[in-house]
Formats: sequence, C-alpha cells, structure tokens
Amino acid sequence: MFKQLLAIAALCFTSQALAGPVYSFTDNNAYTGGPTGDVIDSLSTTWDADNEIFTWNTTFTDSEIDSFWLVVNDKDNPKQVDSNELVIMYGDLAEQKVYTYVYNGANNANSYQSSDLLQIDPLNVVGNSINFTIDATSINAASVAMGSAPNADPYRGLVVGPESIGIWFHVAKGSTVTTVDGRIENYAFQQQGWYDRANLALVEVPEPGSMVLMGLGLLGLGAIRKRRATQ
Repeated sequence: MFKQLLAIAALCFTSQALAGPVYSFTDNNAYTGGPTGDVIDSLSTTWDADNEIFTWNTTFTDSEIDSFWLVVNDKDNPKQVDSNELVIMYGDLAEQKVYTYVYNGANNANSYQSSDLLQIDPLNVVGNSINFTIDATSINAASVAMGSAPNADPYRGLVVGPESIGIWFHVAKGSTVTTVDGRIENYAFQQQGWYDRANLALVEVPEPGSMVLMGLGLLGLGAIRKRRATQ
C-alpha cells in the first residue's frame, strides 16, 4: 500500500514540477452598461501563465447577442494602454469563430483595420452561453511594429495577472461581420453594451498535483488508522 502511495506521489511531484500557476476571475453578477442593458448574466476567465492558455466563459440574459470584442490586460482598464501593446479578440457567434488582432487603442473596435490578423480560434455557442480557449503562444511571440508614440510600451500580446486583470468586453446585437480570405473586412453592429473593469483581483487555481497529493495524504492516514485498528 505505502509503496503504491509513494509511486503515485512521485508522479504527482513530477506533474507539479511541470505545471505552472493558473489564475482565474469570476463575476456571477456581471452588469452591462450601454444601450443593450444588462445582458451579461455571468462571466469567468482563466489564464495559464506557463502555457499561455486563455479561457473565456460568458452566459447572456439576451439571446440576441451575436458578436463581441474583448481586450484584457494585467491591471488597468485596457483602454488606457498605448496602442499596439495588447491584442483584441472579435467573436462572431454566427460563424462561431474568434479572430485575434493587435489592439490599436486609438481605433478601439476598428483595430482590425490597422493591424494584421494573428490567429483564428473556434467559439463554442451553447444556448445563451459562449466559451473559447486560446493558445496564445504564437500570438505573444509575434513580431509587431510599435506605434510612433514616444512613450509607447513594447508589444505584450495576450497577458493576464498574476495579481489582477483589466477587462474591456463589449457585446453587440444586429451585428455584421464580413470576412475576406479569413480576415475581417467589416465589423458593424446596431447596439452594444459593455463590461469595462480595472484591477479585478485574480485567484490562483490549485494545481491538480496539489489536490491529488492532499487526497493521497488523507488516504495514507486512513490506511494507517485501519492497520492500527486490526492490530
């Protein structure tokens, strides 16, 4: 029994050595400003720092939401950053795709007009909920020319945390997303609402190895007590 526990523990330590921190943020009472009213029921996001994996989940109160654009960073409201520092993600619910471009702070939702397409990822639409996962390895490794502003910060791409997250999430109705050769040619909408927040606290998600080791500890303690009871 103890040999088995030690073997499993060794595997867990190995997985822990490979696993990095994962940070999460959840808002189960999200409020949407703007003409669309309160259309966001809840949202959650995670960021795997070592593997550069970003996930996003949103549930809407309105089934007419058909597009969104999203910018995140590691602290402030992304609107305040210099252009070409971050990325912007466009979601087309009809085509179930997420298009990632370099974010141009000056053009906001029209950033696709002045930057190159970095990546396309699938968007899952289930009822009034959406979710997607982005491997940002290539996005963050992209070579991006900076703006002409003398105080422009270097391009960082898709980045979150570790202490906090800034979210600029705009959802829309009556959207038109026109693409040519896989790139957005035109993005327009009739109404939009927004969830713009700065300095939202992140929570570090326990690593799977840590949880397994805790369970092994309890299992081992139970085995010791059982052995003592039979002596």
